[in-house]
Amino acid sequence: MGTILQILSVIEVLLWAIRKVSEAHWRAVQQYLDAHPPMSDEEFLSQCSPGVSPEIALRVRAIVSESLGIDYERVYPHTNVVDFC
Repeated sequence: MGTILQILSVIEVLLWAIRKVSEAHWRAVQQYLDAHPPMSDEEFLSQCSPGVSPEIALRVRAIVSESLGIDYERVYPHTNVVDFC
């Protein structure tokens, strides 16, 4: 009986930890969404460095969106991919 209680205690701690990590992840996602309202392609391109090819910039934007699972309109020129790893 003691072993079963120990196993249940370990499971309870693991579930608590999973809930805390999930809550922290949701807060981080919500903070990102709050700080990054949707941006049009025109505004995106206006914030890119001078001389950047619009076609390449928008293709990279699409790749980042697809790769990270971020809404296309919420990928900014300064989006840091490392923050999502």
